[in-house]
Amino acid sequence: MGYSCHSRLTLFVSQTDSNLRNQNSTEVMTKNDMIYNNCDEITKPGSWEFLSGCMVKMGSECGKEVFDKLMHGKINVTKHCCEKLVKMGESCHINMAKALIRTPEMRDVDAMQLLNKGKKMFDQCRRVK
Repeated sequence: MGYSCHSRLTLFVSQTDSNLRNQNSTEVMTKNDMIYNNCDEITKPGSWEFLSGCMVKMGSECGKEVFDKLMHGKINVTKHCCEKLVKMGESCHINMAKALIRTPEMRDVDAMQLLNKGKKMFDQCRRVK
């Protein structure tokens, strides 16, 4: 969404919602900044160099499989791809999910829900023998 869009939306809601209209605008915008900064920090991925290395380790076939499971939940990740995911490492996996969250196509996705699904998937793959 971006900071300016987030702030404009907050300002619009605070001016049009009857429950918020009488709130102190400075306090509302201060809370807006705190929320945005917390979300930004939580979803900030690693460097592009780091992410590129992660993508190479995962490969395109397994990357697509993991993406499809994460986004659509329709397929299970194969043992082969689970092994690659675990070998790639949890840090790579979580940072790739964070990078995904920041794409325009994902603007309507709940970031925390996606990160939690990613963590759950990684933990399931870790248990695959």
